[in-house]
Amino acid sequence: MPTYKIRGIDVDFPFEAYDSQLIYMEKVIQSLQEKCNALLESPTGTGKTLCLLCATLAWRKSLGGFSTGMGVRSSQSEGSKSDVSPSQAARSNLPTIVYTSRTHSQIRQVIQELKRTCYRPKMVVLGSREQLCIHDKESLCADAASFDLPSWLLTACISEAKNCIDLSITRREESNDKSRNPDNFAILKALLLKLEKRIAEVPIPVQRIGIYSAWALHEDNQNKAKGTVCRLESINDILNIIFRDKGNAHAKFYRVHVQEVEASAVDGLKGKASRTLSWWCFNPGISMEEFGRLGVGSIILTSGTLSPMDSFAQELKLEFPVRLENPHVITPSQIWAGVVSAGPSGCSFNSSYRNRDSLEYKQELGNAIGMYDNHY
Repeated sequence: MPTYKIRGIDVDFPFEAYDSQLIYMEKVIQSLQEKCNALLESPTGTGKTLCLLCATLAWRKSLGGFSTGMGVRSSQSEGSKSDVSPSQAARSNLPTIVYTSRTHSQIRQVIQELKRTCYRPKMVVLGSREQLCIHDKESLCADAASFDLPSWLLTACISEAKNCIDLSITRREESNDKSRNPDNFAILKALLLKLEKRIAEVPIPVQRIGIYSAWALHEDNQNKAKGTVCRLESINDILNIIFRDKGNAHAKFYRVHVQEVEASAVDGLKGKASRTLSWWCFNPGISMEEFGRLGVGSIILTSGTLSPMDSFAQELKLEFPVRLENPHVITPSQIWAGVVSAGPSGCSFNSSYRNRDSLEYKQELGNAIGMYDNHY
């Protein structure tokens, strides 16, 4: 297995690397060493996944040995022995690498590529909602910077605020516990009632009335029955989103929407009008800014298409000092681009949804590819 010295780091790579792959890995290591963000564009087929894994893990290994599986099990295999114990890793503040991808199939590809390397870090695979979530609908976490507040949740919060008032009064009377002031809960209840009234007063055109299904009603109604969820915590999360910067500078990136919907049967209000207040974010940078506050060292975004990079970086509201626009690994003489309208027998190549699964189309496509291979 070839080893390349890149910015002082020994990178083990399973194959002889192309020049574009070496440049790519250099940019990855530069981003990690300088603790800055990177935008790395490299065409499909240039080995981005393998380069990203090898460069990142080589950098991480240079800081200290890997902990390879004590207490953590991946979805692929059992853990093995560890170079560094978890307690040692925690004490030395070694960085954690988080590799994310849009689809679960891409994550499977990452695991396969990792097996081709010599690196064996401790790892865990977090599957997608489609793979692991028991709920068939929740868009619940589709947008971390947005929220929906249905009327039943607001009603539940008002009820909890009242319960908190009663509980704090009882504790004061029975055990002289003054850790919670009932007046604070009374103010909270009054504010929630005022919000409920304001939402009810918003004029809504008839054409906007519809059925709302974005919330995880199944989960929420199960939790209602069990009584295990504090709805006031949901309100707290919502307020943290609205007043995240202790001001309203970010308000221009949001839209407020009030919709009248038909209540669900589980709420006992089926057929009755119910309203949902939505606070929708239209700027992905609002969520991305949180990474800086969480102390993330480097964010490396890579794809086959990131250009134009200036506008892309501006949308995310992050600085990306390290950038790369890589050419393809093949030369122009190794590729031919053209339009093939028909196969060897004259059958039209109609790749529409209705036609592409037909036996005639598949046979003609296979014959065309076979003829091309035989010719060249």
